[in-house]
Order: sequence, then C-alpha cells, then structure tokens
Amino acid sequence: MHRLPAPLVIALVIVTLAAAPACGGGGSASPTAAPTGAPSVDATAAVAASPAAQGSATPAIAAAVLATSDLPAGWVGGRLQQPQITTNACDVTFDTLASRARWRTVFINGQAGIFESVAAYGPGDAQRAVEQIRSAFASCQQWSRVLNNNRLATYTWSKLDNVAPPADETLAYTVHIAITPPRSEGTDEFVVVRHGDVVMILSHLMTGTGDVAVTRGFVQKADRKVAAVAGSY
Repeated sequence: MHRLPAPLVIALVIVTLAAAPACGGGGSASPTAAPTGAPSVDATAAVAASPAAQGSATPAIAAAVLATSDLPAGWVGGRLQQPQITTNACDVTFDTLASRARWRTVFINGQAGIFESVAAYGPGDAQRAVEQIRSAFASCQQWSRVLNNNRLATYTWSKLDNVAPPADETLAYTVHIAITPPRSEGTDEFVVVRHGDVVMILSHLMTGTGDVAVTRGFVQKADRKVAAVAGSY
C-alpha cells in the first residue's frame, strides 16, 4: 500500500470536487453524500494496479473512462477507500440525481492525481446534473471548511479557459486550495463535459499552481472515449 503525499491527499479526498459516488446500473439508486463541511474519507488512498476503475456500469460506460494506457508513463491506478468522496462546491452538494450507469477511476503520479467519473442518465437528467454543478459554483467565489485535523481549507475558483472540447455542454474551473497551518497549496482543474445523456467529470489535482496544457490533454483523451459511447444512451 502506498500513501498519497500531503497536501495532495487532503486535496483529493477533502476538496469534495471530484466525481460523485457510484450508482447502480438500474438507475434507481441515489448517491449518498457525506455531510457538508466534513471530510468524507480518511486522508489515505490505497493504490492498486487493477482495477483502477470502480463502480457499477454497463460495459460501454466502463470502457468510456480513462485507462493507464491512455496516460503518460508514471501514472498508476488507485482505489479510494470507503466512504466515497462527496461532490460539493460553495457548500452546495451537487450531482444528487440517480444515474442509469456510472463508472469512476483514480490515477496517481507522485504528487498529482486524476479523478474521473462517467455517468449515463435518463432523459433530461444529464442537463439537470450539469446545471446543479453550474449553480453550485455560481453561488460563491470562495468557501472554507475545517478539516478533521483542525486545519482550515479555503477554496477559491476561477474560470478555466481553452480546456473543454466541443460538446453539448462544458464547464471548466480552476480551484485554488490553501490549507493552514502550516500553509500548503494545491490546484484542482475541474472539467465537466456532457454529450447527450452522458456526463464526464474530470478532476486534475496538483500541488502548487495548475498546468492547463496537461489537463487539456487528459480531457481530450477522456472526451474522445466518452463521445464514442454517448450515442448508446
């Protein structure tokens, strides 16, 4: 077992901007979010070479997420411990709608991480899922919460341009994460892409400042896989 280095561990499991908990393929289950303002998992992540992806999905959705073969050398698949990461911005929980199928995956490379979720929704719910995320971010520019080690995490977002590919809907944000004391900083480049009834959320987490060019490459590869299966739903 490997442990992610701090502060990325804290960003990955507490930033609460990664993709939602997995739902069953039947579409009747609803994600269960951890309490707002509280860390949803212990600040550790077990690394497993296989499977990197976790969830419950149709074969098409399971095949739509990134694989290690899609990424540069050095990235390995990771498995988050239970319970799942929440989806939250500005202390507003989003992605509360039940999906027909969902698959998620985690990759780790030193002090960087990728968290991706691909979900297929019933008619109209994919648009509503994206609107939940848009509305959550629009409700504030900055928010804070006290972590379980009594450190204060402050999140400040700005628009992220020239990252998301053409699609039915796209959202892209840079979230700066500052944790004190002692001060440590990280960045979450957070991208949402909708093709029809399928929504992809990709979160690229790094210590220090972001790297738009690298994030763009991840998003483009992920989007090609999602677009290829979106017509099946």
